[in-house]
Amino acid sequence: MRCEACGVSVKDENLRRHYTSVHPKLIPPKSSPQQRRQKRPLTRNMKRALGVVSAGVAALVVLAVLLQGVPVSNNGFPFPCTDMSNLVYHWHPTLTITDSSGNVVILANIGISGACMEPLHTHDTSGTVHVEASVNRLYTVGDFFSVWKKPFGGPTQMLVNGTAVSPLPSQMLWDRETISLTYSGAFP
Repeated sequence: MRCEACGVSVKDENLRRHYTSVHPKLIPPKSSPQQRRQKRPLTRNMKRALGVVSAGVAALVVLAVLLQGVPVSNNGFPFPCTDMSNLVYHWHPTLTITDSSGNVVILANIGISGACMEPLHTHDTSGTVHVEASVNRLYTVGDFFSVWKKPFGGPTQMLVNGTAVSPLPSQMLWDRETISLTYSGAFP
């Protein structure tokens, strides 16, 4: 192909470059092909930055795999926070505790903080324990004491639906069940 400005013979792929270097004020003809963009070689700084970014992405992937399924914060509670949008079951056993001074009040909002609701918690002082599980797992009266941060201690009597059983923290909590604990001294 010939340059229309100076008549020099130029290869098609070099015509645009010829116009830019020899005739910078002229516009190259539309028939000239677009010049391919040259790849710039990677500098040492670019390679270093690419390595740092790659290492950061790899570290994030490893961290995500390691933390998969781990709650971000459970505020010191013994169980992961309940996912309220994905409940497996929601039960309401009742717990009453008596010691040498009389009835022990089971406080409201045990197992509840601003950011977390334990699978075992209370909403009021009625003794109703809410078992709201987002995992398929059974909980015990000892688990509730762990959430309450109280020792189970050594109760002298445990009644389950009015029937005497061995007073053990491994007693399962079932829906609409009543558990009564009696302590001979002061409740721990």
